[in-house]
Formats: sequence, structure tokens, C-alpha cells
Amino acid sequence: MKVSAVLHFALLVAGHSTLAAQAPVPLWRVAPEVRAGTGEGPGALSAVSDVTIGRDGSVYVSQPQENAVKVYDAQGRYLRSIGREGSGPGEFDRPSSLGWRGDTLWVTDTPQTRISLFLPSGRFVRSISFSRAAPLTDGRHHIPYSLLADGSVLGMWQTPLSLIAGTPPVSVPMVRFTARGEPIAVLARDEHRNEFGVIAEGTSRTYFPQRFTDTPLTAVSPDGSAVVIVRRNAATRSDSTVFSVQRIHHSGRVTLARNYQYRPQPVTREMVERALDEHVGGLGETRIRTPEASVLRRQIRDNLYRPRFLPPVTRLVLGRDGTIWLRREDLGREMAWWHVLDASGRIIARAWVPAGVRVAYADRTQIWAVEKDELDVPTLVKYRIVPGG
Repeated sequence: MKVSAVLHFALLVAGHSTLAAQAPVPLWRVAPEVRAGTGEGPGALSAVSDVTIGRDGSVYVSQPQENAVKVYDAQGRYLRSIGREGSGPGEFDRPSSLGWRGDTLWVTDTPQTRISLFLPSGRFVRSISFSRAAPLTDGRHHIPYSLLADGSVLGMWQTPLSLIAGTPPVSVPMVRFTARGEPIAVLARDEHRNEFGVIAEGTSRTYFPQRFTDTPLTAVSPDGSAVVIVRRNAATRSDSTVFSVQRIHHSGRVTLARNYQYRPQPVTREMVERALDEHVGGLGETRIRTPEASVLRRQIRDNLYRPRFLPPVTRLVLGRDGTIWLRREDLGREMAWWHVLDASGRIIARAWVPAGVRVAYADRTQIWAVEKDELDVPTLVKYRIVPGG
């Protein structure tokens, strides 16, 4: 049966909000089509940091544990690896974000404070490296984070957890730099809020990510043309409220600013208990000295951010076709709703995607998502979009 929903949005025009109704939105379902990184050998995957798609449909996967970027064709067949461990040209120390400037692949290497550029074939081109503090950065050192379409660089502050865990929101400028590390302008301000919890034991500090964080989500478009920010403060009342989506061109011009109306979903006791289960299991495996599970559970509970209502958006993914994908509230179900926006901000579909996978790339025709087995071994799965399923 075809399912649709009536959604509403608030359009921000010259600083004024105008509410308008949108026509019924179609439902997209997804069907698994291709798997990449399965089995053993050089094509097998370890932890996945980021995924991007080349113009020919090839899939590039950042592998921080292996210090490489693995490349697969559109059918999931392993083609080659780019880079290796080291500090020399074209080498990595935990590569993370990926993107494109034209036909040139860029790879962020945060520990080495640089971005490395490659041809699609894997041939190293050059690197961009700097660590710069200036008045525009509020005096904080910024390093390269993303390469933008005009060749400038979006910097980022290597945020100390001690400054953003269990504290009031911390505002940080998003600064655009030249490739030589000279600050050009502030594109926007980012905010860290309710992002990490901290357990203090004497002089020891243990940090954990907040399950219900409502810190803004930020992403750079695959072609580097814009930055998208989703502000998703958890609601404080049960009546209808909004979250916002803003797109900023690399020149600093705001090209999209809209509020989307939604009805808040409450944080239930079951959700809190499930979050505690996850944190106890995760911290129990990583801490050198771990107290009894009941003690650890109480420590986490005492420092867990528990808003009355869930943050309305839990993940942001941008497609090469200009689409903006927003994963809605995590309700603990087997499937998750995604809202798909076109370049104008209009909601063009609701996508019904397995909740247990982490979507790494999506556009109107395909989704590439990371799926883990019972041993936490990752596989990359390509899903085909089935409109009106």
C-alpha cells in the first residue's frame, strides 16, 4: 500500500517565518542490492570513517585503522587501496573525511593536521597543512577539515573534551582559510551542547558520548560547494515546534534557511535504560579499571543528558545530487524514517531505512550504509531506492 504524509515547513524569508503547508510526500523504501568489503583479503573492511562516490560510480571508503582509502566499483568489487601508514607524501595517520574538488579526491588526516589530494587513480597530488590561531578563530588553533570548491579550506578546532563535557554550550567559529592557512572569513558559528558526559574519579576523567545529544549537525557537500547545518535543540514542551536547516555557500552566502515543524517525541524510561545498557557495555570494554556494572551504571545515569523529548534529527547526509537527508528521531524500532530534501529545501520523500545501519552516503537513486555483524565486523551495503514501495 502506498503511504504518504502531510508535512509542514516554515520558510524563512528576510528574517520572517511564513508557515505553509506542503503537498503529501511520497514514501521511498530501500532494497539491498550490492555488498562491498565482505570476506577476507585486501578488500575486506575494517572500521569505516567516511564514504564518498566518484563521478564514475566508484565507492571510496576511509579506513582509519588501516591508514588507507579502499576503492570499490559500483558493484562492490574491490579495485585498489590509496595510501599507507606513515607521515610522508600520500601517507596517513587515521584518515577520516573524504570529498571531491572536481575530479580530485581529498582526504582529511587530523593527527597530521593536513588534507591530502589524490587523482581517482590513487596518484598523490599534494597536501595542505596548517595549524593557525587568529582573531577570526577566537584565538583557538584551527587545522584543515574540508577542502571547498574554490580551493579554500574549512578549518576546525580540535576541541578538548574537557571543555565541552558537562558544561554550558561552547560556541566555535567555522572559519574559511586559504590553502596556506591564512584566515579569510567566518562562515558560521558551530555549537557544542550536551555532546559528552564525564565521570570524575579523583584526578581521573572518563568521557562518553551523550545518547540524546542535540548538538547541531554539520556536513560539507561532497563537491565542497556548501556547508549544511541542522540545529535540532530538544523540545521542552509537547506542542508542535521546529528544527532548522541552513545551507551556506563557500563564499559565505546563505542559500537555504528553513524551519521544519514537527511534534516532539518523548524520551521514555525504556530509551534511557537502553542507553545505559549501551554505555555500560562500551565503557566496560575500554576502561583500564572498571567498577562493578551496577556502580558504572549509576555513574553514567548521574551524568546522562536526559531531555524531556528526543532531538528531532539524529543524522545528516548530503548527496552529490544536492539532496539533504535527515534521519529523524531514534525510536528504538527496526526501521528509521529519513526526510529527503531537494536543493530548495522542499521535502520530496520520506525514506524507510533499516535503523541498524549507518548511512554514509545517499542520493535519489542509492544509499551506501555500514552494516555490522554480531562481531562488529563492518560491511558496506548498497541499497536501491524504491519509490512508492
